[in-house]
Amino acid sequence: MTVKPEKLWHRLFRYLLNLLLVLALAFVVFAGIYATRFNKDDAFLAGYKPYVLSSDSMAPTYQKNGIVLVKQGNFKAIKQGEMIAFKADALGGKPAFHRVVERTPEGLITKGDANKVKDTQIVTDKAYLGHEVWHTNITVKLIPLLKTPKGILYLIV
Repeated sequence: MTVKPEKLWHRLFRYLLNLLLVLALAFVVFAGIYATRFNKDDAFLAGYKPYVLSSDSMAPTYQKNGIVLVKQGNFKAIKQGEMIAFKADALGGKPAFHRVVERTPEGLITKGDANKVKDTQIVTDKAYLGHEVWHTNITVKLIPLLKTPKGILYLIV
């Protein structure tokens, strides 16, 4: 049985995707170290911060344990339909990630795509953290695995 040689553009595309994945993971690690080192929950690195989604409220597009890259920006420029991160009162000030469904004079009304009702909190400038610029669901199975000793061993190997 003979193996066909891989086409050049397939190999280049594979290398490019691997490079992007490594850069994204490196950014997540550096941002985590930065936030831990300076003890800031909402520390941004060059205006960006990665978040790991902790629920399925944005499913199916954004799955639990997926990574979302959030960019700080102008609160007044946020439009209906955009995905934002904000300090959620219902989570004790921890970040939530939902879609803007309405803009009112008081602030932004948000809702998780998988939720049936809108959020009760009106997101103001003070609670706003940033808007989504990139996301991936590649980490959906990886992150729970890394929370186990066996997963850490796989990572080291």
